[in-house]
Amino acid sequence: KVPTIFPGPLVLWAWNEKAAKKATAIRHLYNTLKECVQPGQNPMLIPMPDYRPKYPKINPEVEINPNHPYGYVNLGHELIGKGDVEGGLTCFRKAVDCDPNSPAWHMNLGVALVNKGNYEEALGCYRKAIQLAPTKGAYQVQLGNFLKSVGDYDGAISYFRTASQLEPKNVNLRVNIGNTILAKGDVEGAIASHRQ
Repeated sequence: KVPTIFPGPLVLWAWNEKAAKKATAIRHLYNTLKECVQPGQNPMLIPMPDYRPKYPKINPEVEINPNHPYGYVNLGHELIGKGDVEGGLTCFRKAVDCDPNSPAWHMNLGVALVNKGNYEEALGCYRKAIQLAPTKGAYQVQLGNFLKSVGDYDGAISYFRTASQLEPKNVNLRVNIGNTILAKGDVEGAIASHRQ
């Protein structure tokens, strides 16, 4: 949904002619993305000058600039993708420590905590993300999906309704509400919701 380019150190530093050409090409690509995206989308160009992945074990304390949350988030996703949930959690916590006012970092940490089975702390992260970005429907939906998964259908419906108010043209949100009402066992309510 948000086109993002993460140029690393081999592109950022003009250490040879080929790197300088790649940097120029990436800048051109970024400028082209800005012209081509849908209204409301903001492409991002996030330099990663200190990101040096090493496999198979990465030590975030050594490998990532401690003031750069994007590096931690990227590494967190990579580690979780490889099955290292603990390593991913460590990275997401560090991203939150770097920038505690970023709702996205709290949301990433919440998702990782759900994968770990730590629902109470995940719920706190989801709520913090919504507190920081109360008008972002996607965060309301994420919390609604979590609540539905743990059987709190009324809580889920409440967050889905808020998201639907924030994004009234998103039909899928109304479908989510109807499906959650159905999961509660209220067939008539689900039918009425779907008809809306």
